[in-house]
Amino acid sequence: MSVNVLGHSYLTYGARWIMEATSALQPAKTNVNYCHQFLISQAVEILRNDGHDNYANILDYYTEDLNRGVNWADIGWKNITHYFDPAKGKGMLKFANAVDETVKYFNLAVRHWKRKNMKNAMFYLGVAAHIVQDMCVPHHATNTMSPGHRRYEQWVKKRFTDYGVSCGADYGRYESPADFAYMNASIASGFKNKVKLHKTKKSYEEITRIIAPLAQYSTAEFFHFFFNHVDSKEE
Repeated sequence: MSVNVLGHSYLTYGARWIMEATSALQPAKTNVNYCHQFLISQAVEILRNDGHDNYANILDYYTEDLNRGVNWADIGWKNITHYFDPAKGKGMLKFANAVDETVKYFNLAVRHWKRKNMKNAMFYLGVAAHIVQDMCVPHHATNTMSPGHRRYEQWVKKRFTDYGVSCGADYGRYESPADFAYMNASIASGFKNKVKLHKTKKSYEEITRIIAPLAQYSTAEFFHFFFNHVDSKEE
């Protein structure tokens, strides 16, 4: 995997201030993101049905904190960093990219977990999971901001519960948190032409049958990876 990591040094002071002005202690002052929360809920169900009750129980207990992170991830201009084009190895313009941000928030989750601050750990894990999920959207995986992006996401918001899956994740495939964002982007970027503005409902349905399960499975696998990681550090 070759990633051109832009990093936060490329953010202007103003953009950095906008994206970092809020914190984990601030309530998510935005509409509830039901689609991302559904993906979180399905990931927990997948973990449970795949025999990982211990992890599912922890996530269930901290659902409110996970969802707070999921909602917070899109406040202000933070979502400008939820882009990554694997063909170019970079995100949108000179902003930090989604691979960078996934690692950043994963590491924050680990740090708080080690300090026994479980609520903040789950908050940041929710933020990281949101970004991993965003990378299943072809527009996010090709650095595309267009009317077609909004049109497709609005279509999905009305139907996302039709594409739920409940078991069968493939755990242990990846070796780092970056891999989850990168590999989702690598898959989703191949479907860019399926979600252009002029595309029909049939095209949307065809691609959503692939990327919606991908978002759920990869979130379950990401959570599993997190718990395996923190468990290994405690041994």
